[in-house]
Amino acid sequence: MALASLYRNTNRDQQAIELYKQLTDKPSMTVSRQAAQMELAALYASKQQTAEARKIYEQLQKDNPNTEFASLASAKLQELIKK
Repeated sequence: MALASLYRNTNRDQQAIELYKQLTDKPSMTVSRQAAQMELAALYASKQQTAEARKIYEQLQKDNPNTEFASLASAKLQELIKK
């Protein structure tokens, strides 16, 4: 996750996306699937790829009802709608 964040902060977005996707597919003990999805969606949203971000946030809500991740995803969806 830290390496993906470094890539993101140094404008190597494609590398960051690949790492976030790897973490989503194979979460670790320290990085949950949901945390990786949230970061991936945030990256897409920051790059104006709102359709991709929206899809991830909606999936988070569907897969994790009544959790903090669902609440965060809902708030992020509302932000996307306002833009």
